[in-house]
Amino acid sequence: MKARKNIYLYFIAAIVLVYIGLFLLLSAGIMVTLLGAVVSFITSEGMPFLMLSLQRHKNWYYFADCGVESNTLAANIYKGDPNALIIYGEKRISQIEIPNHPCIYLSASPDKIMAKKRNIGTKCKFFFMKENDIGINSRAVNLHELPVEVYARTTNGQDKLSGNINFFHSYECCARQYWRSKPLCSHENTIVLIGFGNYGCSILERAILTNIISIEQHVAYHIFGDAREFFAIHDRLGELFSLDEESGTRDSLLFHGENWAEHRSILEQADRIIICEDDEQNGWSIFWTLNKYFKVPGRIDLRSSRKAPGISYFGTNEDIYTSQQIIF
Repeated sequence: MKARKNIYLYFIAAIVLVYIGLFLLLSAGIMVTLLGAVVSFITSEGMPFLMLSLQRHKNWYYFADCGVESNTLAANIYKGDPNALIIYGEKRISQIEIPNHPCIYLSASPDKIMAKKRNIGTKCKFFFMKENDIGINSRAVNLHELPVEVYARTTNGQDKLSGNINFFHSYECCARQYWRSKPLCSHENTIVLIGFGNYGCSILERAILTNIISIEQHVAYHIFGDAREFFAIHDRLGELFSLDEESGTRDSLLFHGENWAEHRSILEQADRIIICEDDEQNGWSIFWTLNKYFKVPGRIDLRSSRKAPGISYFGTNEDIYTSQQIIF
């Protein structure tokens, strides 16, 4: 009897163990399922949308891409606005480096993003930082119907498209920043521009508008590069400036079709040389050639998108892509 009783106990214990094992297996399956759901929520658009919903009262700044220019402007905005919420219209998985400022990655249409804002707080600001991106980016469609302010980088001369869409020019931003940080001095009479593409034209245009110190100072600008398009746009320059001949009574614009290296005397008498090639690498090559083979008494300013210690540079991304330059 005692042996039979032990068999029953073993049998009951085995059944209990089976039930416990089944329970554990089912529990593990449920836990795995729940964990998978949580991971899926975090890695999908669910988490970013939840974060948007919780931060409606912040100032939203949306960037259509996460490039160098976008990151630079976003960082500058965050420095000046601690209440900023930076939103990148891309998935985080496509980015190599994480920005130093807090941000959300959300690959969703602007109208879906704005639906989470619910018109709470300030207007959201949208940025299209690639040149002429607003004309080809599908996310720019119907932006004029949304309660947002749009700032789009362009290469044409237009400033407005509709009531809420504004254009900015990186070349014009660079020119403004250049003459603001390196203004013309009273002793400078001969200025040389090497490179007359988009940057060179903008720098000369800004010089014409702002470099007026006194009626006694007459500046001669020597420009090296193709000026045909510039003349076509500014067809009345001869009424205000002396063209291709230095004047003792007004400023002069002297355009040279030859290579800059063929005019050693002009370079070595210049009070200032501005290297503003659109191709930055070409600009660096010109800079080293000038320093190696020419005796230049004046200053040499080099356009560089990055800081260059020990060199008089201008036009870095940090200086151009700021809220003061772009948001107006």
